[in-house]
Order: sequence, then structure tokens, then C-alpha cells
Amino acid sequence: MDYIIAIGRAHSSFDFRLWLQVRKGILGRDPKDANMEQFVEPNISSLLDEVLDAAIALTGAQMGNIQLLDRGKLKIVTHRGFSAQFLKFFAEVEKGHAACGEASRRRAQIVVEDVTWHPIFMGTQALEEVLAAGVRAVQSTPIIESNGGLIGVLSTHFRQPHRPDLCQLRLLDLLARGAAAAIERDAAKTKLAVKDRHFEMVSNSLATPIAQCSRDLKYVFVNKAFADFIGLSAATIEGRSMMQVLGQKAFDTIRPHVDRVLAGESLECEANIDFPRIGMRHMQVKYVPYFETNIVRDWFMRMTDITRAAAQ
Repeated sequence: MDYIIAIGRAHSSFDFRLWLQVRKGILGRDPKDANMEQFVEPNISSLLDEVLDAAIALTGAQMGNIQLLDRGKLKIVTHRGFSAQFLKFFAEVEKGHAACGEASRRRAQIVVEDVTWHPIFMGTQALEEVLAAGVRAVQSTPIIESNGGLIGVLSTHFRQPHRPDLCQLRLLDLLARGAAAAIERDAAKTKLAVKDRHFEMVSNSLATPIAQCSRDLKYVFVNKAFADFIGLSAATIEGRSMMQVLGQKAFDTIRPHVDRVLAGESLECEANIDFPRIGMRHMQVKYVPYFETNIVRDWFMRMTDITRAAAQ
């Protein structure tokens, strides 16, 4: 039951991987006994490998695989103990085909205690293939995302007729849920990374200096126009504090505006700003907060040099 509680509370792939290590006996039973510094966020491929290893270990299976749904078909992404012929035959599986396909069709756990007499396999080519691979029993657990959509299937296979007990089946379901959560997070991160690249490309095509800053007043991103205006490379600016880049005088000038945007206000101001490399400039600056769960996480600034216009 300790395992069920641990995985039920796993809200990130970091926590989920820690649970897997505990389950496989690499750590003590209590995650608090672990040295947390040795763990890093795994990529999704290595995490699925660990999910499969844990599933095989907790059911006492001899073989297993994880399939992910790709254009309507289940495709094997990680496996243990199978021949090349088995992997070729089950490389792509449609809904309703074999135990994994039936699990994907029903969105429910499928247990085949003996493949030789179960209706799913009787009279099919799949039966010949699993027997040739030494498989006599299989369980398949669907991996379902939070909105109910199918992500894939986790299956473990046995060389003798076998039925996992209820506790094992429950743990397999929890493993599948944890895997689904990790896959969804990975997909969200990938989508965000693509959006960030698009934002960078668009921003760098603009002639207006734009910067993204954090709550702790560091530059997260600057476009090419901003870097050129300040007189430093983007690589030099990003990650450094505003005071380091702008200097004390310039930073003190805009600090009241920064405090307002951190409080959640969008504003546009004009100010004479004494930059360390280009001197005094009359600037029009737009500040826009970026909210995450009702808290300003980052904020953006767009600068326009209106020195000549102000002098006229």
C-alpha cells in the first residue's frame, strides 16, 4: 500500500521516477530516505523504460512492452524479452487486435490467463505468434490521458498460464496513469518549446527592442534589436540582472515602472534613461505582465527611442 500512496501523490515525472526507483528496490521503501540530488528529470524514453521494468518486476513477468498510439495504430516504443519475429508482427496493432488492441478499444485492462483458449486469440495469426515467442498469458493496461484520450498500452507477458492478482493489477493501472501524466507533461513542454522558438524568430525579425524579464529582475530573453540597442550580445544579456546590464542609474530610473508591472499593471511610460554604453536617451517603454495562476511570473518590455522626436 505504501507504493500506491507514493505513486498517487506523484505530481511530476521527477516524483514518478523516484517512485519507480523505490519500487525496483534501488532505494529504501521510504522516498524520504533517498538522496534527492542524484535524481534528474528523465526524458520520456528513459522513463518509459523504467515504467516497463517496474511493471515486469511487480507482476513477475518474463516479457513486456509499451506501445503508443500513432495515427490510429499502436506502435512498440520499448520492449523486453521478445524475438525479432514477434516485434515485426506486432510492430503496428489496430484496435481489437490481440490483448493490447482490445485494451485500447475498450479503454480497460485486459487479462488473458491462457492465450490458447481465450476468445481474443483463438483462430488468429496472433495466437501462433505469441506461442512461438513463448507467451502463454498476457495482461494489457491502457495508458489514458487526463481528458480520456488513449495514449498507449502497457503489457506484460508470461511463459506460463497466469493471472496477476488484484493488487498487482491496481499497481499496473497506477503505473499507466503515472506514465500518462509524464507523457502529457513531455508533450506540453515540447509544444511550449516550439512556441518559444516561434516567438524568438518573430521577435528577432522586429526592429523594435523587446525583452522578457523574470520576477527576480533578470533577463530571460532579448531580441536582436534590444541587444543591438544596448550594445551587448543577447547571450551576454540573458540570465543577467537588469542592474548588471543597464547600470545603477538606468535601473533606478525605470524601477518604479517595474514595480508597477510586477504588481500586475500594464503601462506605457516616457523617461530619460542614462544607458552605460550609449548615454542619455529619451525612451518610450511599454510594460506588460505575464500571469500564471493569477501571479505575475514574467513580464515584457518594448522600448522605442524617441530622443529626436522629443527634442523637436
